[in-house]
Formats: sequence, C-alpha cells, structure tokens
Amino acid sequence: MINYRKKDYFQRILEEFFEKLRILINKREAHADDKELRNSINDCYKFFADYFEVTKSDSPNEIIRKVEYEELIEQYARLLFTEYTTLDIKHESNLSDALYLVEYLQKTDSAFSWDRTILREDILRVMRA
Repeated sequence: MINYRKKDYFQRILEEFFEKLRILINKREAHADDKELRNSINDCYKFFADYFEVTKSDSPNEIIRKVEYEELIEQYARLLFTEYTTLDIKHESNLSDALYLVEYLQKTDSAFSWDRTILREDILRVMRA
C-alpha cells in the first residue's frame, strides 16, 4: 500500500512537471524565453536524481533498475524525448534511450498504453527525420 502511495505521489509530481513543460513549450512557440523551459527540464532530471539516483549518463538498463515503476520509466522516456525536441542542443542518445525504455515497457507491461504507443511513434518519426 505504501509503495502505491509513493508511486502515485511521484506520478503526480511528474505530471505537474510535464504540465508546466507543456505550457512553457506553448509559450515558447509564441517567442518565450528558453531559459525557463531549460530550467523546468533540469528540474525533472533533478527529481529523478533526488528520488531514484538516476543520472543523465545512466544507461537505459540502469534507469530501469533504479526507477522500477513502469509509469515513471515512461515519464523518463518522455522527458528524454521532450528535451530532444524542444531544446536547441540535440543529444541523439536521448532518442535511442527513450525508444529503448518505451519498447522495454511495451514488452514487459501487460497493460496496453495508448500514450506509450504514441510516444514510441513520435520517437521513431523524429529519428527518421
């Protein structure tokens, strides 16, 4: 029971981060400052570092081992993809790591996730471009 509450708490925090990122991305399209967007993305990475000891240099297998919760692994993949698609500095490894995480979840999580499927297709579309 405590693990579910902990996971739900983490999920809620991440959803708030991503909502803030969505708002900032929309503002960015209207010529907003990239610094605030970059700070929000760094806050998301800091969250994973603080609670799960995940670093940006961790391999996808290390991320999976450290995070453990499927929903949060998916959020980390979304973070990698969001960083790649919104910031000027492009790290190709973000896309490949995000794809690895999503495909891992599709193989191991028996529940179908439309959001995960869309994320996978978005990653593949960007990789092909």
